Amino acid sequence: MQKYIFSIRSPAKLNLFLEILDRRPDGYHNLKTLFAKTSLCDEIHFSPFRRLQISWTPKNIRLPKGRDNLIVRAAMELQKTFCIREGAGIHLVKNIPVGAGLGGGSSNAAATLRGLCRLWKIPRRPATREKLTQIARRLGADVSFFLQDHPFCIGEGTGDILRPLPDSGKYWAVLLYPGVSVSTPWAYQRLSRLRRPPLTPLNLTRADNLDRLAVCLRRRKPPEEWVGLLFNRFEEIVLSRFPQVRKAVSALRTRPTLGVMMSGSGSSVFGIVPDPICGREILNQLQDAYPSCYLIRIG
Repeated sequence: MQKYIFSIRSPAKLNLFLEILDRRPDGYHNLKTLFAKTSLCDEIHFSPFRRLQISWTPKNIRLPKGRDNLIVRAAMELQKTFCIREGAGIHLVKNIPVGAGLGGGSSNAAATLRGLCRLWKIPRRPATREKLTQIARRLGADVSFFLQDHPFCIGEGTGDILRPLPDSGKYWAVLLYPGVSVSTPWAYQRLSRLRRPPLTPLNLTRADNLDRLAVCLRRRKPPEEWVGLLFNRFEEIVLSRFPQVRKAVSALRTRPTLGVMMSGSGSSVFGIVPDPICGREILNQLQDAYPSCYLIRIG
């Protein structure tokens, strides 16, 4: 059995705000979002090895294999960029639900970049940081956020132009995964069909609320003062097609949560709670119906 010499935590994220603006010439969409890291984490273990070897537990989860796996791609990009000939043993302990809008794959990729830099003793220099940022952008928009040390970031462009929110507060939420995955490409395609023209005064005005939300977080305002600013452009589309997600939203809204929202393109939904005591009570009420139910800290 392989012995791993160190581990790195790989956190899930929530989108406290997500507005889709216009479609870019490259086919991607410009957006405005507010990323928040959470206490729900995967763990990735690293060890020296003669080649790249990737494994994970639980073994019954379905993850992409080979070059379709973001951990594999991150490792190969790092080898290529820094001319590394060594391998690595990488073992993922998966706690974040797959296909749930929580950024688990992107977070795993960023944690892999961090871990392999440590394992392969890649010098920590400004030039290294710049190269890692370039790799992250090639791997996916959310990967750049997970490379940041800050728990909250405003994301623009495709989500890779980041503005950290330092010294923000910590909050609590109950997170539900309703057991169904939502395809992000499907959500974007559906949105493009429904919106004509693609950029409207309404979504530009709503995007202005992002700055108000950021100010509240920076000033560590209680959630009662900012939950009304939570927004997700994908929510209406997903709720209309997926009754499981709609039911999860209802389950949280009928409890003493302060505000309920879907994360990313779904399917996970979260309810902000005033304190962990309230969160645990809600958790106890919902765990039988939702095995993937968590009390999480945000920030």
